[in-house]
Amino acid sequence: MRLIFSVILLALSCAAAQAQQLRALSFQPTSDLPNGKLSRQDFNGVPAAIVKVLLPVEGVRFDGNLIGEPMFDVNQYYVWLEGYREGVSPGTREFDIQCPGVETLRVTFADISDITLLSPGAIYELRLDVPDELRFARSSGPKDAGGNYFALSVTPKSNLTVRVDGQLVETDKGEATVFCRYGDHTYSVEAPGYMADSGSFTITKGGDKVVRDISLRSSKASVTITAATPGTVISLNGQRRGEGSWSGTLGAGTYQLEGSLTGHEPYRASFDLSESESRTVEIPALTPIYARLDVTCKPNGADITIDGRPAGTTPQVFTDLLEGRHEVSISKDGYQDIRRIVTLSASQPFVLSETMKEDITADTRAVGVISGNTDSDKIFESVEQQAQFPGGKTALLKWLSSNLRYPEAAQQNNIQGRVLVKFIIEKDGTVADPVIIRGVDPDLDKEAIRVIRSMPRWEPGKNNGVPARSYFTIPIGFKLQQ
Repeated sequence: MRLIFSVILLALSCAAAQAQQLRALSFQPTSDLPNGKLSRQDFNGVPAAIVKVLLPVEGVRFDGNLIGEPMFDVNQYYVWLEGYREGVSPGTREFDIQCPGVETLRVTFADISDITLLSPGAIYELRLDVPDELRFARSSGPKDAGGNYFALSVTPKSNLTVRVDGQLVETDKGEATVFCRYGDHTYSVEAPGYMADSGSFTITKGGDKVVRDISLRSSKASVTITAATPGTVISLNGQRRGEGSWSGTLGAGTYQLEGSLTGHEPYRASFDLSESESRTVEIPALTPIYARLDVTCKPNGADITIDGRPAGTTPQVFTDLLEGRHEVSISKDGYQDIRRIVTLSASQPFVLSETMKEDITADTRAVGVISGNTDSDKIFESVEQQAQFPGGKTALLKWLSSNLRYPEAAQQNNIQGRVLVKFIIEKDGTVADPVIIRGVDPDLDKEAIRVIRSMPRWEPGKNNGVPARSYFTIPIGFKLQQ
């Protein structure tokens, strides 16, 4: 019975010894050598090879062609060994690791790699399979989990699709954590509007977790469009983008570009954009479209003003006016002014023929028959007492704020500006004949005209205390809230 018991103890002792064996996993060159691990030379002046042994156990001894004493650094040893140089140093083919609690391990480089002899001054890394009992310095404790964590942090933080080894991984505010087995793994990251990213990583036994910080690059192209002709309206794929110039980001694809301006031939072209491209596109000077305008009146010799600029006297032929809308005024002493809005077309000459009416007010004032005649149809640019909105300027601004409606299309296209409107205040205070002096956009211009026409009666302007027809000009601002 005693013999059987001794055999059992011997078998258990052998099993325990076998469970605590070191085993060489890999041996390969490396460049990872922390500062302070200085080079050494053998007696022949040949630089020693350095072997970094990944072994987190203190008190380990080494044997075989050593140059000086090994150095322990937290979880690893640095061992200096003879390097091979023909005719000078025989080099090192193997060495022993004497670790407390396990049998001595002889490491022969050729058995675990294609390296036979160590090269002078070279750096190598030896990975070992270390029993848990040695790693935790106790006979019992937690077992090797068989892997470690892969921690991923991504920018942007939302709408992410993350896969590890092809499997979808849940993310929270741009972060993902996955437990992975020892070995090689792959990952991929995607997000709408960004370039995809992918890569690989290795979970090693005895190593630390693997961390990746990734910032995805935007897949949108950066585009700047400029126009050589001031005021050119820029449109992309039929959508208005701006006036004169525009900058922004666009997805990859083909785009139809149009530059348009009243009285000019439109410019059209297409261009392609690639992901993350930076592109500048220029719209060349637009070709003007000229139309013909003939202005005649009775009597001859009346002064002509076009769009607020003097343009000669009647009769007159104009061939340098751009196609589109123009304001034409005809004036002559002793006659009532004539003002017309004309729309010119290059395909058809426009003839403006007028007969001026005598200014009765001017005649009667000249002979002193009627002073401050209230029957006059003359419209004064300025009067002694200016017309006024009921309640004054503050009331006018409040009324405009309450009644002005911002056109939806202009809001969507971020169109802003001030429209200058000129209109007539009649003798009874009613508002008449509003016209655009300086416009911004057809939709904004139209709304400005609408709101002026809907105004209540004003207090009319006066000359010598008598109500008189007078012009009034007002700017109407359209500004989007940021």
